[in-house]
Amino acid sequence: MEVNDLLDRIVRKENPPNPQVAAAQAMHGGVQPKPAARYLSSKQAAKWIEEQKLIPLVLGKDSSHPELIKRTPPVMKFLAQNKALSKEALDLLWTAGIGKHEALVRVVYDALAEIASELPEAQLESLFARIKEIPLNQFTDILMNFLRVFTINALKGQPAKKADGWYGLDIYWRLIQDGVDLPSEFIELAHKILIDLLGRPQFESQRKVYVEKCMIGLRDDQSVVASLRLTKQIFDLYPTSYVQGFW
Repeated sequence: MEVNDLLDRIVRKENPPNPQVAAAQAMHGGVQPKPAARYLSSKQAAKWIEEQKLIPLVLGKDSSHPELIKRTPPVMKFLAQNKALSKEALDLLWTAGIGKHEALVRVVYDALAEIASELPEAQLESLFARIKEIPLNQFTDILMNFLRVFTINALKGQPAKKADGWYGLDIYWRLIQDGVDLPSEFIELAHKILIDLLGRPQFESQRKVYVEKCMIGLRDDQSVVASLRLTKQIFDLYPTSYVQGFW
């Protein structure tokens, strides 16, 4: 039995469905816990994974197997849920994509984005610090799309964020400013992602913040086209009656 399958059985054993669902599953041949899953607890499984060094084994310095990396998110999410995911494991996953070919980078980014919803704030901040180290002129479409999903997942279940805690929002804002040395299609993608994020309920409180940023840009004659366009698109997110009383 694969590790992911074992962990799934342990989680389902510890979080059983309600009686009606359980009865329906039994009638249709629902999967019963195997012996290993029956006697292992989540804490015991997390300890075993750590003792066996499974994450370092899969994500070691010579790791270049996309299929292996694709199997790590369920294990890492399980560890995070049990407060057993180490900074070393997270660093190994990030490092697995550095300097590698595009297909492997996509796999690593997908894995990081998937586990973001389960990471505690300290680990999210540590991972985001890595992202912020990347110069703006080195952003690619792959990185921008990853940052979008990471930002959405990182804020799931998080309390109201402090001014500097909205993850990718400010990066996308900086990417659409005049003078950024990127192909026009990448700048356009950054603009689309920024308005997509601001259109989501979890980012609603930031809409006025970014309108004010645009107003400052217009006042200072900086990134005028981008500021005008973004302001209009933010206003389009609101009902007309709300926009009339915006100020």
